[in-house]
Amino acid sequence: MTNRLFGKISGLAASELGALEKLYTRRPELDRAVTHEIAREMGEIAGRTGRMVGIIIDRRGRVKAVAVGDALEVEFPEEARTDTPRGGRLRGVRFICTKPENVKVGASDRLLLTKLRLDSIVFIGIDRVGTPHTIREGAVLPPGQGEPIEWREYSVSGIPNDYLERLEAREQELSKTAERFKKIDALDRVFLVAITTGAAAPARESMAELSELSRSCGMVVVDRMLQRRDRIDPATFVGSGFLEEVVHRANIMNAGRLVFDGELSPKQARNLERDSGLAVMDRTMLILEIFGRRAVTGDGKLRVDLAKLQYMAPHLAGQGVDLSRLGGGRGMRGSGEMKIETDRRVIRDNIVKLKKKINEIAARREEMRKRRRMSNIATVSLVGYTNAGKSTLFNSLTGAGVFAENLLFATLETTTRRARLPRGGECVFIDTVGFIKELPEMLLDAFRATIEEIDGSHLLLHIVDASNPAFPRQIETVNSTLRDLGFEWIPQMLVFNKRDLVDDASLRPIVNERGGILISALDAADVKALAVEVEARLSKPK
Repeated sequence: MTNRLFGKISGLAASELGALEKLYTRRPELDRAVTHEIAREMGEIAGRTGRMVGIIIDRRGRVKAVAVGDALEVEFPEEARTDTPRGGRLRGVRFICTKPENVKVGASDRLLLTKLRLDSIVFIGIDRVGTPHTIREGAVLPPGQGEPIEWREYSVSGIPNDYLERLEAREQELSKTAERFKKIDALDRVFLVAITTGAAAPARESMAELSELSRSCGMVVVDRMLQRRDRIDPATFVGSGFLEEVVHRANIMNAGRLVFDGELSPKQARNLERDSGLAVMDRTMLILEIFGRRAVTGDGKLRVDLAKLQYMAPHLAGQGVDLSRLGGGRGMRGSGEMKIETDRRVIRDNIVKLKKKINEIAARREEMRKRRRMSNIATVSLVGYTNAGKSTLFNSLTGAGVFAENLLFATLETTTRRARLPRGGECVFIDTVGFIKELPEMLLDAFRATIEEIDGSHLLLHIVDASNPAFPRQIETVNSTLRDLGFEWIPQMLVFNKRDLVDDASLRPIVNERGGILISALDAADVKALAVEVEARLSKPK
């Protein structure tokens, strides 16, 4: 920078630098995006220097910065990005710059407008000698108004005088959106993104589930987008044009994080963070985060730590990771050893240590299962999709009082309680971790010993959320997981829960066809009827 000029000013003559400095003295009309006089003056300078020129103007009509670019474009000066956005939404400045008439508006121009939350970006289209011919004005639109950016084009002699009126109307609407989320941390304001290479209906179901996962993690979903593609992009998961639109809308909604419905490769995650400028999380990472927040016992925390390390290992990008919570990085770097290699070694060492501790706990669990089997008391395990109401039903059957809430993965710990049945018999009920579509392999491995509490059960109560339209797919997901774990041989009883939230008449034929029972875990009569049926099934010859 020379005096107050930014950008590529090296090699300019003193007279050219002086002409650029004079732009600071100009006072544009506030109700026009740009005036004819300023457009002509900036065009003349661009024609003389062979370099594009840009100015930043605030809402009081003051020129805040003057920047110089190359023959095709001028960049918004980094030094001018320190202004904070006004009213929770827009920055309170517009960026006016020259641009060759034959050069189209690019993705970087649109991203600049939305990411920096500029009042507007105004391009002065000039010919080879710097004469201005057209004005193109871009402005961010409030959510729900179609395209994220409105483009208006007019001649230099026909610049309208409604700029402030339109700006105030936009900012008022944008401020309403910002008001809804202003007390929420930026990283907890998430924008959901999904890709489908098949039918749209399952993809929409999965997106709805991703929204529930985000809510269960304490996040607020500000918006979502779904794209149909023939294949997943190996570099960025989504197409470049679609990603551009996602970033525009995410910035408009003031989201701090993109959450993808799928598992991103390390390369995809890095590219997406680079191209979007936002934090990025995939479905696996989101589930790991939920498990991390829910784990309360030492056993559960160990298993979550193991799963996180197994996920983290291939995602190291060379910049290192924070391993302090797990005791990594203390005096372990060798002479000349790269940090990424140190981190990988720390992760491997901690995985070995955690597995050893978990195996010791698993051995104790196995001893407890053996004692249960020797006691000749029947065991009934409650299994099902996450948030189907297993813990609520478990409490109703046993009076245990375990944590139960309308959240995905509210229960991560296996709980065992002995209960007396209506006709005098006894059994042990086991509440288990809920299943989910595409449960991350490292979580399944880490919690395998916990899930294996099911082993030796005399009956599985497969709890189904009857109020969820996706329950047929959820039933298949649970059955598939049970097959993978080797528990398909255990007798199973389908229990359609949340009867109070559905129409009995329409659902009962489906329940009868599947040989299930329809209940509400909150209805004492329903719970007693279920207990009677459980006792009857347990009394049948094995």
